[in-house]
Amino acid sequence: MPKVAFDGYNRGMLLRDGPRVSPRGFVRGALNVCFPAGRVRSRPGLKPAHGAAFPNPIRGMGTHIRSDASRDYLIASGAALYRMPLYGEPILLPLTGMPSTQQTRVDPTGGVRFLSLSGADNTTFIFDGVNPTIKWNGLALSKMGLPTPTLPAAPTPAGGTTIEAGPRDYYRTLRSPVHESDLSLPLEVVQAGAGGQTFASPVNGVDFDDPQVTEWALYRTSLLRGQIFLVGTADLGLSITDNLTDGVLGAGRVAEALVNRPPDTSPFSGLFLTLAEHQSLLWGVDTYDRSTVRFSWGTDQFIAPEGWPANRTIPVAHGDGDEITALASFFDWLVVFKQLSTWAITGTLDAGYTVVPILAAGGGRRLGIGCIAADAVLHLGNELIFPSRDGFYLIERFQGVQAGIAAKKISDPIDTVYNCANFALGASALYDRQKQVYVFLGHG
Repeated sequence: MPKVAFDGYNRGMLLRDGPRVSPRGFVRGALNVCFPAGRVRSRPGLKPAHGAAFPNPIRGMGTHIRSDASRDYLIASGAALYRMPLYGEPILLPLTGMPSTQQTRVDPTGGVRFLSLSGADNTTFIFDGVNPTIKWNGLALSKMGLPTPTLPAAPTPAGGTTIEAGPRDYYRTLRSPVHESDLSLPLEVVQAGAGGQTFASPVNGVDFDDPQVTEWALYRTSLLRGQIFLVGTADLGLSITDNLTDGVLGAGRVAEALVNRPPDTSPFSGLFLTLAEHQSLLWGVDTYDRSTVRFSWGTDQFIAPEGWPANRTIPVAHGDGDEITALASFFDWLVVFKQLSTWAITGTLDAGYTVVPILAAGGGRRLGIGCIAADAVLHLGNELIFPSRDGFYLIERFQGVQAGIAAKKISDPIDTVYNCANFALGASALYDRQKQVYVFLGHG
């Protein structure tokens, strides 16, 4: 008896041993029926698993990996973003989780890109260099990073005899389920006598603008105004009362200052052109400076992909008149592609980073190889393949006393055809994993 098998279509089942095998007694006409709730119904026709009509041109596609390893397929069509369920119709993703001034998008004709973080983080960043960078957590869209709140409002006395008299500085932060904002500016409170202080909750739309915020936290210094310590946390709308002595406060959690600022803090735009995860940090290039690589807050113990300190920047051949087009994590190196040159950032967070050129062997060793577009880099096992303006190149690592990486040209047999491409009209590349074919598309 033939067994039931799904054949990559979303309505009905195929009664056969396999997708390309027809056993004896196989009735082809049975493909026109399906069996919902055990009843025979007319099959509405074959439809590819992800076949769907979108109202605007497709600008990009990506995969979101959830914490349980299941996947969401995300589609950018025009200015809108969609989730594509397996064997279902596209679902429009609303922007109601974004700040009120960012709940509309423009059509990014240059393309939309997606980066799903590793480690079961359940976070995918969506970026295009035009609209604010968005994150998807499997439930809702929200902005990358949290705004820095205004300084705390003046407190009301809470009574008691706990806090000693004298001046202290108070700060507050905003919190989402996965991130905390930078510290606000300080509010000086002079304690006239022993007692406590009650601080009101910040208000969305007044003190900040971001619907993803669910909690807030209060911090303060001791009488000596040294380190900043956590007083307490509360849900939005609830106040926090400080009745901690300096001794109890000093035994608590210390605030980490100036590490959680959002990526669009001036002078940066936060409009990322490319992003990559490398050495447990998030790396990116935004429109403010297209020859500088930024990297997020984090240590060898944790990653804070939504916090972007202002001093975590690495210029790459700055001032050469070229622009960075793509980033790719490749073993110990972060490969930085410009249009006419290719570089590697090597090193560690503790030891420091160094920028070195990636040279091409064959036809003379030169720097004049770059990548035409962010989406054209293929990471395949121990190799990177990318299209430059004069052909395809392969980056591979070599072993020895001075281990490193180098590039070599692999497209000499088709140079005559390749050199006819007019890159000013646009070009792209893709990889067919089933046939293991790397394809370049360009205007001749």
